[in-house]
Amino acid sequence: MDTLLPALALELRTTDRTLRRAARQGLIRGSRVSPRKFDMPLAERL
Repeated sequence: MDTLLPALALELRTTDRTLRRAARQGLIRGSRVSPRKFDMPLAERL
């Protein structure tokens, strides 16, 4: 599920920079599709 990072960050009450850092460190599963889009499995969002 492609998601814009700022929208996902708002939903999770954090910043998109924090999400990028967490994904890079392996704390959340997902991959960067483009500089502003992040693909996160639905199970990871629940």
